[in-house]
Amino acid sequence: MAGPLKIISRAKPLVAAAGKPALRFPSKPAAPVPGKPAVGAKPAVGAPAARFPLKFKKPSLRFVPKGSQPPPKKDEPFSSKRYELRRVINEGGMGTIYQAWDTMLGMDVALKMLRPEIAKDAESVAQLKSEASVAMKLSHENIVRLHNIEIEKEHIFIVMEYVEGQTLRAIIQDMGPLALEAVLDIAHSCSSALSYAHERGVLHRDIKLDNLMINSGMTLKLLDFGIALKVARGHDQSEFLEGSPGYMSPEQLHGLPVDARTDVFSLAVVLCELLTGLRTFPNVDDLHHMYDTPPMGIETIPAPVADVLRKGLALDAGERWPTVHQFYHAFEQALKPLI
Repeated sequence: MAGPLKIISRAKPLVAAAGKPALRFPSKPAAPVPGKPAVGAKPAVGAPAARFPLKFKKPSLRFVPKGSQPPPKKDEPFSSKRYELRRVINEGGMGTIYQAWDTMLGMDVALKMLRPEIAKDAESVAQLKSEASVAMKLSHENIVRLHNIEIEKEHIFIVMEYVEGQTLRAIIQDMGPLALEAVLDIAHSCSSALSYAHERGVLHRDIKLDNLMINSGMTLKLLDFGIALKVARGHDQSEFLEGSPGYMSPEQLHGLPVDARTDVFSLAVVLCELLTGLRTFPNVDDLHHMYDTPPMGIETIPAPVADVLRKGLALDAGERWPTVHQFYHAFEQALKPLI
């Protein structure tokens, strides 16, 4: 079982392939996000050693304290005898995520309130119930537990494990590109969780930096497992997509059948972004030409690693690694000699 992650923001100079210049990440920390309240955080006392014995370098991870965001307005239309909404955590294509208090069990939970247009769509709700019933059976240290789907009057919401921590999106915005050791450790945790789910017939279909979180115990958690829905994007509310622009596979973009190779593609995008600190496919406003340009910044990654990532990012699913496990094994073999 993998131990807690430890994140390094910058690596020592890296020796690239023969004849290639050494890769050196910038030493100056990225500017913090303006107005983001944060406090310092340390791994839990007595936690087991990480799979790779990494050490912190400042700036360390920062976690948003409870209650740092305002609770919902008093006229919030949602009311429940069991759940008390505390604060808004995030808003996405499917709806709004709240930190809530479960009065029955006496603990914090994450509550995802579906957008009204989704909640009223019988086909979407049926799909969600079917897939969530399978996802609820997943039990893995790197997967956020899905507790239940509930209905309160006209509201449909998903109750999940509450995770106190920070997304990988927030981490690289604060720290910039991560060291190779840290990226390898994150890749290992993702691969373990995805392989476990795939063996049980569950695809994620929406892997992105925003759905990957490091909790206060320094364990990586995958959010929204198995509950990706086709939701409207952009100004054209008649255009429904499954996944997130910039991370979704080409087959998702074109509404084709998907399998494990879809998660391989999205994971390859995430790993590129962790190594470069850049959006791999930034042209998200033009869906039809989103993948017309090469992956941003991939030329700065050591050649053996970049080759593995390029195969994972192949636009034709048949040219990608067939499983996440095979993709991770190739990634590890290319990366380890550079650490």
